[in-house]
Amino acid sequence: MATTPTTTAAPHQDLAAGQRTSLVALFLSMFISSIGTTLLLIGVSITYLHDTGLVLSAGLVYVAQYLPPVCLTSVVARLCQRTPPRALLVTVELLSLTVSVGVGLLFKVSYAAVFLLLVVRGFLDMTLKAGRGVAVKRYFPPDRLQRANTLLNAGYYLGAAVGSLAGVLIVARLTMLELALVDAATFLAAAAVYLMLRPLCALGRTTPDESGAWRRSRRVLKNDARLATTFGYLVLSVVLFQGINQTLRVWLPLQWIGMPVSGGAWSEAVGLAGVLTGLGVVAWTVSHEHRRLRLAPVFVLTLCLMTSTLLSRDAVAVFAAYFAFMAGFEVLYTKSFNDLLATARQPDVPALVSAFYGLAFAGMAVSVAVTGTVADHVGMPSVVLGVAGLGLPCALFLERRGRRERRTGGPGGEGRPERPRRFGRRSAGRVRAPE
Repeated sequence: MATTPTTTAAPHQDLAAGQRTSLVALFLSMFISSIGTTLLLIGVSITYLHDTGLVLSAGLVYVAQYLPPVCLTSVVARLCQRTPPRALLVTVELLSLTVSVGVGLLFKVSYAAVFLLLVVRGFLDMTLKAGRGVAVKRYFPPDRLQRANTLLNAGYYLGAAVGSLAGVLIVARLTMLELALVDAATFLAAAAVYLMLRPLCALGRTTPDESGAWRRSRRVLKNDARLATTFGYLVLSVVLFQGINQTLRVWLPLQWIGMPVSGGAWSEAVGLAGVLTGLGVVAWTVSHEHRRLRLAPVFVLTLCLMTSTLLSRDAVAVFAAYFAFMAGFEVLYTKSFNDLLATARQPDVPALVSAFYGLAFAGMAVSVAVTGTVADHVGMPSVVLGVAGLGLPCALFLERRGRRERRTGGPGGEGRPERPRRFGRRSAGRVRAPE
């Protein structure tokens, strides 16, 4: 009699242990790999800016990261679809190691060669992020998926913060080759940690008419109004908020407040604190299911928090508003990404995640270029207000489209049961004869 509970409970204990191992492996690998990614970009951009004095050459380092998603989304989706998750993640980390060493060796030889290597690095980074999204969907059950994804995002942002701090501290003390070797070591460590994941088979090939990521994503989103609304908010969170933040986080301390160069470090610290707070809010709502967040109010609130950074020039007030803005942005981004993973069917996740990164990164590149150019001519406050004015009709469009399709029983909408028409007292209850 005593052996029955033990034998029935053993599979559940093994499953829980496997999920904990997967969570630890993904968290540590994302943390370590994020350090390496940030360290490489900061090291190359700062060194080029110092050596050449050209802002354009430093800016192209980041533009290179946004080029691959525009053209190679379908390739990334196929890789995620046809390659086992662990094998894909380990391989991408090892290829990133090779690219980092190549950047260090060619840094003094050819800027064009380094730029091409950074384009390759951008493709690898996009593949890694999409592969992680697929891995989260496959390694965790639906009831734990959102909590796991929220915690893993924390590892990513912590790694980015450590990489930024390390880059500022050591870039002036090491040669570019030495910095590249340190960077390569982080990718090697991340690849080793990924080996803790249990092996899973690939999702397999899709049918020929569904092989394209863009085509499949359009079909899936067209047939699911709720998923399309979630996808729209996810893309908007990156294009609008993360795009303008690339300029805002530097402009606020240095020009709006008038702080010295060290003010940039303060804004990075405040922004990180806001991001971690936003992740905490999402984690709390996941644990308390009755406290559900709706994306539309969060989006509008984030627009308001963004504009609130302009209400004062006092450093404390500005940083408090910036903290709240970054927290709101992170709540919107993580909540919408969680909903996307939880709602989408597993075979559709590679195409949807790849399409998201393609649209988001391409849109953010355009957003950064446009906001920077317009800010030089009309001022950053006008840009912030313009983004807020653009965001409101975008949210209204998403909400009206989703509600219309759900109400009419269109794609993805459940529809309402059809009620008999009433044309007044005389026609009530009558059946009209066919003509």
